[in-house]
Amino acid sequence: MPYDVLTRITPTTPKEYIWDQKEVLATVKNKTKLAFQAISHCNSESGRDLISKKLQKLMGLEVVGVCFGRRGCDDACYNRSLETHMFYLALENNICHNYVTEKFWNSLRSLTVPVVFSRSVFEGMDVPSNAFIALEDFKSVNEFVAHLKALQNDTERYLK
Repeated sequence: MPYDVLTRITPTTPKEYIWDQKEVLATVKNKTKLAFQAISHCNSESGRDLISKKLQKLMGLEVVGVCFGRRGCDDACYNRSLETHMFYLALENNICHNYVTEKFWNSLRSLTVPVVFSRSVFEGMDVPSNAFIALEDFKSVNEFVAHLKALQNDTERYLK
């Protein structure tokens, strides 16, 4: 059973479920930090820990959770981080086809762009390809970091 789904806006969609342009711009304006990640399961099979450590050095990735000797992060902390960061590394313990956890959906709900390992996870799901960033799209971690920093400085591109 999926954690969530995206649905298209129709004439019957309740107005409270739709972000208007003013709300979107105000929300994005409050996102003053680049990226964060919450990790509670250490030494994952996906190799996420290695990538996270490298990203901490290259771009100051904020990591919360029990891994890396970091502080814990309750729901309030997690939600505050989603409000203030432009990107969330929704990297899973394992890479499984069509397995998308709440990490991905929570970030989308807060207009924080999720970063995932692979686009193939979303095959057959009705998730627009521009709704997330996939690490596999970049030749190197440095290229990925440069892309995030470019989007941070270009609101119009970030909103796409």
